[in-house]
Amino acid sequence: MASMKRLFGTLVLAGASLVTSSAAAQDIQIRGPLAGARSVARLVRYRENRLSLTPTVGITLQDEFSRELYFGLRANYHFADWIGVGVGFVGAAGQPLTLALTADGTAPLTYQWKKNNRPIAGATAATFYATSCGTTTTIDNELEQRSPGRTAGPNVCNDDTGFVCGARATLTSTLPAGAGLHTVIADGCSAGAYQIRVGVGTCATGRTYCGTCIDPLTDNNHCGGCNRQCGTGTFCRAGACVTPPSNDTRTAATVIDTSRPASILSANTTNARNEGASSSCGCSRGNDVFYRFTLTAPEVVYADTIGAAWDTSLFFQNSGGTTITASGLTNGLACNDDGGLSGCSTTLQSQVMVRLDAGTYYLVLSGCSAGAASIRFHHLPVGNGALTALNAGSGQVLAGSTSGTGRITSTCCSGGPENTYYWYTCGAFAGGSFAASTCFRASWDTELDQRSAGRAAVATCNDDVGGSGIFACGLRSSINSTIPAGAGLHTLYVDGCTAGTASGSYSVNVTRP
Repeated sequence: MASMKRLFGTLVLAGASLVTSSAAAQDIQIRGPLAGARSVARLVRYRENRLSLTPTVGITLQDEFSRELYFGLRANYHFADWIGVGVGFVGAAGQPLTLALTADGTAPLTYQWKKNNRPIAGATAATFYATSCGTTTTIDNELEQRSPGRTAGPNVCNDDTGFVCGARATLTSTLPAGAGLHTVIADGCSAGAYQIRVGVGTCATGRTYCGTCIDPLTDNNHCGGCNRQCGTGTFCRAGACVTPPSNDTRTAATVIDTSRPASILSANTTNARNEGASSSCGCSRGNDVFYRFTLTAPEVVYADTIGAAWDTSLFFQNSGGTTITASGLTNGLACNDDGGLSGCSTTLQSQVMVRLDAGTYYLVLSGCSAGAASIRFHHLPVGNGALTALNAGSGQVLAGSTSGTGRITSTCCSGGPENTYYWYTCGAFAGGSFAASTCFRASWDTELDQRSAGRAAVATCNDDVGGSGIFACGLRSSINSTIPAGAGLHTLYVDGCTAGTASGSYSVNVTRP
């Protein structure tokens, strides 16, 4: 490696010299200390009132590990031939620098770094810092700090900082307690001009001095150490530069395809950040990711994280990013941290269900910790009439009345207005048989439509049962379906075949598992 140290100093010299004089024409009788000395011919006072420039060269011998060549220039002016003053300049390849250091030992400890065996003003704090990052340096330089008494190894060095800083060097080290000699060396893998940025400081526990006190666990410019700057599209998490998921922010939310009633959304918040999305329940201080969906009509929307191995949180936001606090359902939740919907006992996983009007919304996954999850997302439409929760039970009779203009159609005749009954199932639900009938319970042409968002065949419907005699159901409806096992969203619609005429009062006999 080419040594590139630069040390500048100014030397002021004052001295006297005695020069024997001489005579050209006669002998001069000398008294005093020179009495009896041989006379000298041709007296010349060649230095009197003259300025002289003298080049100098030298080499260091004290450090057995490195040698330095010094070059200098001295200017002398003599008032007389025997007395004068001088000014000298000495230079060597290199730069002055200070180190980032932390001392261990029994308090109180004091520090004084020196250059050329002279104290550096202000260099008495516990932490010293040196780097060529962020300077005009273009060469591959190296920094080394030596403390012979350090048990962990006397020499600490850095060649390349890496990251955005590349081949420039950054050095930190720990001084051993007690008295001892410590040195700093600037070196390099290539030769050329360079700069070193230095600083001195002391930081609180958990923070590191890198020209200023920083948190190496979260600082994007000093991630895990001084000048370990995270690149574009990454950020510092626990002292490492990580790439966040694509839906880490609301503006980059993953779009949910609502053309399907059910979706499984893959999520991983491990490298996500907390964007400050505030929930109305439990814990949302963890990392969060966003999903965006758009509804063209009112719907019941359901989501859960059942099966995740960490403490999750789910909640909804409107198009402006404001957290929705009301579910619009008698047994719904717009936000859930732990436990899930009533009766489901999801422990640390989450379960939400809301009624939303047409518009754009966000589903936010957060929590008290972070990890991977598969979000079950279901949505089913809401009719123009009443929206009622349907409890589990056998042979229950529900009464109602339809009117107005309907919003829901199926593969059966279903142009009239409709009422909506909804329910959810828990993760432990084993599945079961569903039945509903309006036979002998309405005077108009009814239609029944049962939907389960997570079922392969989502809808089961019937317009007219038909028949004859005393068992004739005629224009009334009857359906039987299987409710799939596991958590999910389900609905029953009491509808009419044609608009304007197929509506009115009814009762329906229902068995719901």
